[in-house]
Order: sequence, then C-alpha cells, then structure tokens
Amino acid sequence: MIDKNSYRETPAPLFGTRFATGRLAYSDLDFWQTNGQQEFSDGFGQLYLERPSEYAFGVGLDITIPRELKLERPLEKLEGISVGSSVRVAKQLSDGIHIATENGDIYLWDGSSLTSLGTGFTGITDFYEMRGNQYACRGTSKLLKRTKKEGNYTETDITFLEIEFEDDFEDGNLNKWDAKEGWQVQGSVVYEGQYAAKASGAPYYLKKKIALSNKGSFEGYFRFGETNKWHYPFIPLSSDNVHLRFIVAANDGHFKYYDGSYKNFPTDKTYTADTWYKIKVSWDGTSHKFQVWIDDVEITGGGITSIIFSAIKEIRILNTNSSGTGTMYVDSVIVKGESTGLSFLEVDAGDLGYGFFDKGLKRTDDGENFLPETGFLYALPESEGQIIRAAKTYNQIFFATSRSLFTLLSGGLGVKIADFSSETSINNFKNDRFSSFLIFSVEKLGIFFVSGYNIYPTNIHKLNPFFKFTSCKGIATRGTDIFALVKDETDWYLARCNMDYKKFPMQWSLVQKLSFTPSYIFAYLDNLYVVDTNGQFYKRNENKYISSGYLITSRFDAGMRKVNKLVKSIESFQEDFPQGTKIKLRYYRPSKELTPLYEKEFSPGEDTRFDLENPVKDTSFQIGIVLESEDGSNTPLVSDLTWTYILESSKTGKKEFHFTILGTIAEKRDGSVYDSETSESLTQSTSFRYEGKELREIWQDLFNAASSQKALNFVGFRNINLPGIKLAYFGSGKCKVTIDRTNLCIKINMNGTEKTISTEDRTLEQLCSLITSETGNKVSAKVSNSAYKDRSAEDLVPVLGIEISTNEREFYLGTDVHSVMFRSNYPRLTYLPDTGFINVVLIEV
Repeated sequence: MIDKNSYRETPAPLFGTRFATGRLAYSDLDFWQTNGQQEFSDGFGQLYLERPSEYAFGVGLDITIPRELKLERPLEKLEGISVGSSVRVAKQLSDGIHIATENGDIYLWDGSSLTSLGTGFTGITDFYEMRGNQYACRGTSKLLKRTKKEGNYTETDITFLEIEFEDDFEDGNLNKWDAKEGWQVQGSVVYEGQYAAKASGAPYYLKKKIALSNKGSFEGYFRFGETNKWHYPFIPLSSDNVHLRFIVAANDGHFKYYDGSYKNFPTDKTYTADTWYKIKVSWDGTSHKFQVWIDDVEITGGGITSIIFSAIKEIRILNTNSSGTGTMYVDSVIVKGESTGLSFLEVDAGDLGYGFFDKGLKRTDDGENFLPETGFLYALPESEGQIIRAAKTYNQIFFATSRSLFTLLSGGLGVKIADFSSETSINNFKNDRFSSFLIFSVEKLGIFFVSGYNIYPTNIHKLNPFFKFTSCKGIATRGTDIFALVKDETDWYLARCNMDYKKFPMQWSLVQKLSFTPSYIFAYLDNLYVVDTNGQFYKRNENKYISSGYLITSRFDAGMRKVNKLVKSIESFQEDFPQGTKIKLRYYRPSKELTPLYEKEFSPGEDTRFDLENPVKDTSFQIGIVLESEDGSNTPLVSDLTWTYILESSKTGKKEFHFTILGTIAEKRDGSVYDSETSESLTQSTSFRYEGKELREIWQDLFNAASSQKALNFVGFRNINLPGIKLAYFGSGKCKVTIDRTNLCIKINMNGTEKTISTEDRTLEQLCSLITSETGNKVSAKVSNSAYKDRSAEDLVPVLGIEISTNEREFYLGTDVHSVMFRSNYPRLTYLPDTGFINVVLIEV
C-alpha cells in the first residue's frame, strides 16, 4: 500500500531555457526552445554538435549545396558491359580510357563501348602516350606499344638495361677484371681514348663476374691480328657452367655462332685483319634468344633461338682457342644487365617524361629511350623497397613506395614528404588529383591530401567514431567532384567530396553502400564508372535519384552534458516535397549502433512535425532524417532540421512529489504466510506482495517507467474527481478509451481502429462534439449534467484503456493532475527483516 503519511510536495527544479549554442536564430527565449541545423556540407564523423555544418553519419544524401539536403545519384549496372575480371589500371589517353585487367586483356573504353586492344599481357601497371604512340608498362624489361594509336598493343624489342660493368681501360690498368693473365693495357693500338687491352700468343681469358642476368647486352670494339686463327670476342659462362659461343671470329674469315656446330649467321659477315669492329650481343634467357649486331647492323635475322641457355653469370673474352695462338685487341667494353623495367610514366608540362622504375627514375623525351643509361636521376634508398605508384598534379609529380610518398623537384631530385611506416602496404597510395591537390589513401589509416609539401587528413579515417576506415580501392576526380571506393570493417561504400564551395578536399560524405566488391573507379567524359571484381561496369546515373538516404545529426547536449533535456518535437522544413517521395523523422538515444528510438513517416502535403508521444528526457540526443523516392524521379529538398526541447534548470515554481510504497505482508513463494513471531529468519525464498503483486514486481514496473525517461501522467493525493463527460459505444466489437494528460489528447480504440483527438485548448462541449463526429456517431459523448460546458478538456483525469459499452460511463475532471518524470536515482527499493518499501520522487515538468 501507499503510506499516505509519507506523501509530501516540495519545490522542484524545472526544465528551463538558455541561449542556443548552435543557431541563435532558433532561440526565442521561450519556455520551450528550438535548435537545429541548416546545412551539413562539412561531412560526417562529428560525435558532438560543435561545428554546425557537420553531422554524425549518413548514407545516400547529397550535402554539397548549403541548405539543400536531397537524395544522391545512384550507381547502376551497365548491362552487357564487362571486361571479364578485375581491373588493374585504367588511364585516359587521347582516344579514350585504356583498361588493363588481371586476366591480361587490354580494352579501349570510348564512353559507350569496349574495343579489345590485345590479350595475354598480364601485370600491366600503367599506360602513357608520347609522340603519337601509346605504351603500356608491365614492370618488366619490354614495353607494349600501339603505334600511332592504331591496331592492338604488341610487345616491342625495347629493353630496359642498366650498365653493370665498364672496362675502365682508361685508368691504365685491368683492375676491374677478375682474371687477366696474358692481357695488358697498351696505348699504341686503340679505338678511342688512350688505352685498349691486348693479348697475343697462347690463349688467355679476360673475365668478369656479373650479377646473375637473365637478360642483358654486351658491346665493345674488337680488332683481330689474323683471319686464319680462332678469336672469341664474347664467350660468356651460363649459370649452368656452359660456354655460350654467341659470336666467334673463325679461322676462315667469317663470323660464326655455335649451337652444336659452327654456323655462319643468317646475314653472313666476314672480317679482315687489323680492322676495328663494333660488336654488340643481346640475350634473353627466357625465350633462349640472342641477337648480334656488327657495326650496328643486325646479322641474326631478328634473333637465333637454337642455343638453349638461361642466365649468364660471367663475361669472358678469349684471344684464341686452346690449340692455337692469336692476337686480339679490345676497347670500350660495356655490359648491361636486366633492369627491373618501367612501371609508371608521367609527362610534365614541358612534354618531358619521367619514367619510374623499381629503384629510381629516369627521363625520356620519346617514351622509349631513357636517360641516364647508368643509374638514375634519383635512386631510392634501399630501405624504401620499390616504387609502387606515380601521379601528378598540374604543377607537381609524385611517386610512392609501400610506405612513403615522394615529390619530384626540378632536376629530377626526389624528396620524401610523408612516411607511413606503421601501415606499410602495396595497396597504399591509390590516388587522383584535383587542381594542385593530390588525394591519396593509406590502408587502415584513411584518405589524405597533399597541398605543396604538406599532408592533411580528411574526415575519412580510422578514428572516425561512426566509420572506421580500413581500405580503399581507388580515387577518381570528375569535374568538381572527387569520388573514392572506401571500406569500413565490413562494407564497401562510394564516397564523395564536392569542391564547389570548399577550399580543400577535406569533407566527404557517403553516396551509396555497394552491393558488390569493387576493383576500380575512373571518370571519363563527365561520367563516373566503377568496375567490380568480375569486370562488370557500373555508371553513376545523373538523371535519377537513389531510392533512400538518411542522415543522423551529431549528439546535441546544448553545451551542458550533465543537464537533462526534455525533447518535445522534431521538425523539418522543405523547399520542395514532391509527390512520389517521403520523409521520415527519427529520434536517437546516443549509442554506437545508431538505432532510432522513435520514427514517424510523412507524405507530401503533411506537416513534417514529429511530436513525441511523451516528451523524452536525455542528457544528449541525436535527430535523424530519411528521404525516399518511389521511382527516383524526384527528391525532397530539405533546408532545416529542428528540434524543440527544454533544459533542466534550478529555477523554482514547480513541484516534487514524494511518497513511499510499503510491503507489509511477507509470504514464501509457495504462498504460505510467514510467522513473524517465530525465530525463523527470512530467506531468499521470501518475497513481498502488495495487492497480488510482489513488491519487487511493483518496483520493476516503476523502474521500467523511470528508465523510459518519458513524461508521464500523475494524479496527486489531493485530487478530487469532478463530473466531466459521459461516453457510450454503439459500434461492433470492443471500445477502449485512453486519456493522456501529458500529450493533451484522448484516444478511442474501436475494435482495432484508433482515433486520436486533441484536448488542447478545447472545452468539454467542443471535445464531445469532436468525439461524436470523428467516430462516425459510434461513440456518443455529452457533458455531464453537473459539469460546466466551457470547462477545459485538458483537466480530464488520465485513464488507460478503459472499456465502454452502450451504458454511459463517466470520465472525470481532476483537481490534482500533473505531467511528471522520475527524479534521478528513483525509485529506490529497501528490504527490512519482515517488510519492505519503495521510495518514489516525481518531478513536475
């Protein structure tokens, strides 16, 4: 029972107002006050509402234009357009987008159709165009070339070799050679410079070990003292210890090669004594092919493949064979080993190309010949690994390893401007440019941009409280939009940054959650394309709106985190709300799950104001909005999102209600009565009951009501019921009546159909008339005989689900009726040896 002696009323703190910290224009200094947001163009990721143009999270809404929140444009599948597998690289050249796939296929996309430009070319890393020719890099020795933009890409004989060894005869010694017995440096017979090497008489080797080279070249100038002796200008040793006789000056005056027997070259070439010959040999152990040039004329008919060999480990020169004697001069020997190959090329404003090899960069003016031949303009430090990406803005060239970003200074000097060693990955630095900015990704860290030599983060990063970035598949710029394929811990999204009203590419929004796994993104002819891992194309449809999008504001606490806020309503204002669209307003209690507590849907023509059924109390809260389009042809245009609330204040004027609920009968759970006069003590099986309910069950009911933090109806102890209105029901089924004093309404449920009629600012007579008309005369309503017809209907005593029938039932006016909320830390349950009680404190709102 309730201990009436415990009941008391005291002055209580109120909910009051203060100046709005977000938008002063919304503060009217009234008892209820309104705050809100008018734009969201600074992107998502803000936990608390500090910066008025940022929000917590959202997908599918276009935030780019201030005070114009609308649906985004969708990605849609391009039926019949597929390249069959994931895209490795797509780059715009003069005739369209050149695409290379993981399967080794090359395509040209002209904006409407795909044209095959070759197959079987795996590992392509970049495309470029110089002097009217188009090239594809593969990070290997040979380029692919499309001459004059006609036909398919074909493999060229362009080979990238690094000078590995030079003879250094000009030092006047043979110190760079490993074996040199019988050879001497002399100055009387030379081809160029001051010195050349000479051996005569018995056979002597001149040897030099090189790094194991599968591909390479050897060249030098040679002079033979006789034509009737055997001379070996180039007799290298293979990795399996076989002498490879690619070229021999035979004793019959002809140059030959040996593939099991000595043979003249396809283009037969003879030699004479005491004449200098420039000899060049190139080899490719992969295809078992070698070529020979004499005085810059190729004599092997495009290459000979009849000698089986792999890599070469030692260069050897032999003046004659083991059974004879002979004289030979050697000058200007250069050995080139296989380079790691060209991976990327960027052309600067002066049409000078910078080629990026694994370990450094060179320059070219024709796309095929690179300088310097020896070394690099800039060589990467060994600790950096290899170059995995290259890019440029209109005034700057960049290149990256798996952990560092470099920029290129004038003269070809590279300078490191960023180090991300903590997140080293070959998938880092997916990028594109916008004006002077380079926008790039770092796996597990986020999206960044470069301005000059400075690196800045964006709002897409791993510390974003609502979107933990993990990966990026690509970035593409289209007009003033920058798009990125980004992933959180589970899903892929298309993200967007619009630069129409921004100085920096820092604020991003999420356009769409993808239903597929993307492999690449690119833009062409003002269109945006995404390709999935199966090679299927998707295009952004600029003539259609996405079907649904939502946005959740940052947590609002009015700058007073500890103070409670009582939220009464949410409202949106629209510039346009066309047919075929919908708006939903949501209320969120702050949590990581971002699950709405309340939601209401609106159609065109309706007032988009969501009055919470019971004003909700929270120290902070979030507001959400959902926009929907039935067929994608229209979208609502929302300009403002507002909420009406009251702050808890220390002002007096309202009341607190204190009372205690007692439990005086102690029972065991089997229903037997406990004898308090015995010496038995109460056990865990003992519980308290009050009017058929255990005291703990009563406390649980009160606790649940308090936890809801809603404004509730309360009839005080001093209440006197006065005659009000009489209702009777003449329809089918059952009819139940609920009177809600807090929300000033009466709800009549007729056999499952509910009518809600406001009591606000209405007299009893007006209310009765409305009840009769709104229920279609199924409910008769009249003012009680002893009641005044002009009494306020707001004073009706609240009831819950009272059933009415054809017999009239009285509903009373009350003299002590309030809207209340539970005070913090109440109710409180206390157990005593043979009794228990619950303390309750309610605060008037």
